[in-house]
Amino acid sequence: MSSNRIEFIVDSYLRPYKKNEVYKEIKNQLISQINAFIKENSEEMSQEDIIKNVNQKLHTNEFDFNLENLTFDSDNKVYFSNKTFKQETLKALLNAEYTKCDFLELITFKESLSFLSLVKCYFKNFSIENSEISKADFLKSDLISSKIVNTRIYNVDFVDCDFIKSSFASSDFRNISFRNCYFKKVSFENTKLINVQFISSSISKVDFTGAIMDHITYDFLNQLNVDLSKVELMSY
Repeated sequence: MSSNRIEFIVDSYLRPYKKNEVYKEIKNQLISQINAFIKENSEEMSQEDIIKNVNQKLHTNEFDFNLENLTFDSDNKVYFSNKTFKQETLKALLNAEYTKCDFLELITFKESLSFLSLVKCYFKNFSIENSEISKADFLKSDLISSKIVNTRIYNVDFVDCDFIKSSFASSDFRNISFRNCYFKKVSFENTKLINVQFISSSISKVDFTGAIMDHITYDFLNQLNVDLSKVELMSY
């Protein structure tokens, strides 16, 4: 595989981030590790298989690198409109805006979904597990039979969204706003909810069994006559 192709793969993966000195250091680390992987496997694998494996290792963090010190580049946001993502593993949703997009039967595992705007999007059988969603806005979007489980959800606003037969089981919510949202047959079992505001929202047959919540969240739900008999209220 050519050095240009390897650099293209790494640049594509690091696309959401500012190209500063930290970026250059991590890029060089990845190129070095990819070259070592190619050298080790070039006789046994085709180029197509090598590319597939390299991409998989990047997105499952099997190479040795750390993205925590990178900074998102607000001038390098990507835009998608009227696009359908179906039956594939969505590698990452970072620094992007999606308008009128459909996400059907997609799986995201151990990913970071940040600096996002999703407007009038449709999610069905969408699965996010052991991941993190932060600094995101969902506007007029529908989540049908979707799972967002064992996931950290921080600083996210949901406006005019519908949640039907969805599950947030064992997820951790902090600083979340659900405004004018509709919930029916949704599971919040064993979740942790801190400063989660349900504003002008409709809630029907929602299960909060085993949930732990602060007083702010409890008061919002109590005003909506939600059954909170099986939740644990945090002490100050």
